[in-house]
Amino acid sequence: MRYLLIIILFLISRPSFSSCPDDLTVDNEYIIKITHNFNVSQKLKSNDSVKFIKSIASFKTSNDQYDSSSQKHSKLSEPIEYETLLVESDSEKTLVDFINPLSIQKNCYVKTLSANHSSDIQGRSEDPLYFHQKWYLDSIKSFSIEPIVKEQAIIVAVTDTGVDINHRDLKNQIWVNEIELNGRPNFDDDGNGYIDDIYGYDVADNDNNPAPSTSDYYLDYDHGTHVSGLIGAEYSNGFGTRGVTLNQVEIMAVKGFRSKEKTKLSDLIESIYYSVDNGAHIINASWGVDKEPERAEIDAVNYALDNGVLIVAAAGNSGDPASWVTPGSIKGVVTVGSINSQNQMSTFSNYGNSVDFVAPGGDGSEGLNEYILSAALDDYFIDLRGTSMSAPFVSGALALTLSQRADLKVFQALRALYESADSVELKSSNGRDKRFYKKINIEKTLQYIETNTEITPLDPRILSLNNIDKNALESKSLSSQSVSKGSTGCSMNHKKRATLPSALLSLMFLILPSTVLIKKRRRCVN
Repeated sequence: MRYLLIIILFLISRPSFSSCPDDLTVDNEYIIKITHNFNVSQKLKSNDSVKFIKSIASFKTSNDQYDSSSQKHSKLSEPIEYETLLVESDSEKTLVDFINPLSIQKNCYVKTLSANHSSDIQGRSEDPLYFHQKWYLDSIKSFSIEPIVKEQAIIVAVTDTGVDINHRDLKNQIWVNEIELNGRPNFDDDGNGYIDDIYGYDVADNDNNPAPSTSDYYLDYDHGTHVSGLIGAEYSNGFGTRGVTLNQVEIMAVKGFRSKEKTKLSDLIESIYYSVDNGAHIINASWGVDKEPERAEIDAVNYALDNGVLIVAAAGNSGDPASWVTPGSIKGVVTVGSINSQNQMSTFSNYGNSVDFVAPGGDGSEGLNEYILSAALDDYFIDLRGTSMSAPFVSGALALTLSQRADLKVFQALRALYESADSVELKSSNGRDKRFYKKINIEKTLQYIETNTEITPLDPRILSLNNIDKNALESKSLSSQSVSKGSTGCSMNHKKRATLPSALLSLMFLILPSTVLIKKRRRCVN
């Protein structure tokens, strides 16, 4: 009886993360997957009982197909073409009876958080705020590295709240779609389905302006610009800060968060497809959803990986196992936790087997009160802390590595980052987890690619980056990654536990991980 009580207490106290709460479920909207069929698509667009909203993606499987349920690769005789669609239906049964899709899941609202600004201060000299970055650039051995001639242009897509593409520290680092830049206004010159997407796209508001919106109180409008600055703020331009890529990157601005209304999961999924289809090598996703991944999210990740694109995600800021957050919990996503200046796990950082690397993210613990400085709107700079700040250090390190050798592919850069990383033993702030993690060391990574002419690619779906079996404990191979035909709902057939702790945690459906922690100060330099 005593053991039974312990098990019951564990179950009711463990957070429920596998489904969105009712108040965050979009009424009558479903994300469905179908085998590409022109007649079905046309039928959907002209039907009253099932209304077509938009196409999120149309994609083919590769011949070398990875099955996340069996964790094996298999050869297909012919690639299969699929579509992921957003539709409206009065009921799930109506949708199944009408089209019988391969998979169904409810669309979910995503909560965004605002942040507070405080006093302004002035900068001083060449890259005047550079020395405010010293502790965390030193931590990853980036502070003393000088610019190196790039051998290939690397594109990092920042899927976020938008990027200030006119910021003085970023404007020369922004990706440019030359076909659209030199094309006809209000025309899809490159035929990618997005009109005039010159610097990226706002997939959430369906317009070609990927800049943040300041009109919505609930949108943390500085977040995406801050992340972009950590990756690619221009080096030695006499202004502001420097990014870890040392001018060796192009930032593709992809806004997935809505400006005027609640953000939807379907938009964030679409932002991944847009990034892959338009040439990104790396996708930085400094956001996370407190739920198990479902078919649509997993398809997007596998599509990126099948096309040689890495997704780098924040582990989350709730101090829990990172396996409770998607996309970080999906096998193949490079997930990043946060450390402070003392080489300790940050008090807020999620932890565990799903965390592949750690990098600086600040800390709010007594006696430290550390932040990460980077760009903000209108040529300002702000301090933030969180795993949102840790992820772009890894994205930037991968981009810098790739840029140094024209023959390198992104999976080879990942191998170099993994093999050259420092091994650090870290304990979670709650004391429940203690293990070794890979802490990036950019200096060693550059030395590694210089001395190793042949680098074996590292597919993150196959090899655990932190040398721990990902099928054990908090596995990235979650049960929901194998989806049967007709499976429904955000929980993908997982039962919802109606407990007070789970209800409260479910309200934290999405976190821009940095914005759990307030901004310390806002800086402007002339």
